[in-house]
Amino acid sequence: MDNKTGRIISFLGNRNYSEENQTNYATAKRQIGSTAKPLAVYAPAMELGKVQPSTTIVDEPRSWGSWSPKNYGGGNYGTVTVRKALASSYNIPAVITYEKIISQDPASYLEKMGVTSLVEADHQNLSFALGASENGISVEENINAYATFGNNGKFADGYMIDKITTADGDVVYEHETKPVDVFSPQTTYLTIDMMRDVINSGTGAYVKSRLKYGGVDWAGKTGTSQNYDDAWFIATNPNVTFGTWLGYEIPDSIYDSSSSLSYSQRTQNLWAQLINAASDINPELVAPSERFKQPDGIVSRSYCSISGDLASDLCQKAGLVKSDIYNSKYVPTKVDDSLIAGSQIVIAGKAVAAGSDTPKEFTLGNGLMFNPEWLERKGINNVSQLIPRTDTDKWQQIGAPKTRLASYKIENDGKAPLAPTSVNYKDNKLKWNKPDSSDIVGYRIYRKSNSDGNYKLVGNTSNTEFSVEDDNATYQVKAVDYFGLESSPSNEIVIGKDPKSADESESKKAKEEKEQKKKEEKKKEKQE
Repeated sequence: MDNKTGRIISFLGNRNYSEENQTNYATAKRQIGSTAKPLAVYAPAMELGKVQPSTTIVDEPRSWGSWSPKNYGGGNYGTVTVRKALASSYNIPAVITYEKIISQDPASYLEKMGVTSLVEADHQNLSFALGASENGISVEENINAYATFGNNGKFADGYMIDKITTADGDVVYEHETKPVDVFSPQTTYLTIDMMRDVINSGTGAYVKSRLKYGGVDWAGKTGTSQNYDDAWFIATNPNVTFGTWLGYEIPDSIYDSSSSLSYSQRTQNLWAQLINAASDINPELVAPSERFKQPDGIVSRSYCSISGDLASDLCQKAGLVKSDIYNSKYVPTKVDDSLIAGSQIVIAGKAVAAGSDTPKEFTLGNGLMFNPEWLERKGINNVSQLIPRTDTDKWQQIGAPKTRLASYKIENDGKAPLAPTSVNYKDNKLKWNKPDSSDIVGYRIYRKSNSDGNYKLVGNTSNTEFSVEDDNATYQVKAVDYFGLESSPSNEIVIGKDPKSADESESKKAKEEKEQKKKEEKKKEKQE
């Protein structure tokens, strides 16, 4: 389709038109799957000022009543941005976003873009965020809606009849394009930029390897309906919008594990074959060198990838600052407060803030911890939900606890903890029992010196075991509490020979060797 006019340049209605199958699939109504996400979810949400590409969403298992949608493959991905959620077509973030705007009737945006088949229930059901509708949407109308993004947010209704004249040349009918404003230029450009990522690194990345004409500024979206009954790929460039749909006349799964290509790759491959052929015929129209122009009102800002808010110094320290583009009307103004300075300590399975006297060798993280007030405000009970499934190293340096940071009060009784008991050695490890003290944060391991018999610190651990390499030594273990107080030593654990006996044996041997050497020297002198 021509983006600016709505002119349908070409269509293929059926791959095998015959008496048995004369369905024109270009006008057939089908479930549109994830191609709904830009149209009904993210573009409307940006238009309404609810999200921007950098807005973060925690992708975790969620239920809305009896409905528990799943991501493709069943996994969850932790904290993701809207940009990433669209590029990878995650379902749960789309529903979370749609829920934010459903009271403002986002489905009505599709009706502005020429969709005529929606019923009242489609305006109210959260499942429409994933493309599920009562009657489906025709292939032509879905692609026509995408042409709105290619036309700077203005919808031009699709048409095939340009003009009708009499035999004498009198004009009976002539099409007149009447553009409808749907999205602002800023919302449109942000959506285009995110859909570029779909092709560059997301679910539509396979199509890049199949394109004959490189350098074209394509922005698109994949889509799959429930049970793999429908597969879509639609993309737009500054001139035209082109989309393909695959499926059966009577809906049935197109999933085929025996194929060398996935159902989505087969759809993208068909799209590429057809667009390459069209580009051969008219490259100036179908494969333009012109790129989408960034409008005024688009700015770039840094943000904290934990919260999506403006980056704080602490987020900078954590190495979690990224940048993205925004509609200048909706640039975040709040500075991130997801982190606070300080370290964490684990006591009785709960993560709490380390005290000023807490020994640093037992603290977690890099001097940063999640702000318990921020976690409370976000309703996050398990910090592991936050950790993204990719690029996790920097997040883990914060020492994210498995449970919410507790308001865990620890009273200082001024007493040292009890000593570890039952210290033993097995499989190159010292092991012991945890003493009955509620504020223990770790243990220090001491080894007896061979030279002076004094014990020297050789390591520490927060666990009740410690690996040792020396199998001929004597060790003791001391418990350390939250306030830095150290217990009395545990029982001695002797590994191999007693070091003292070994020293004595070594000294005796050295003395004998010395005496023997003297005798040999005297014998030599006498001979000379």
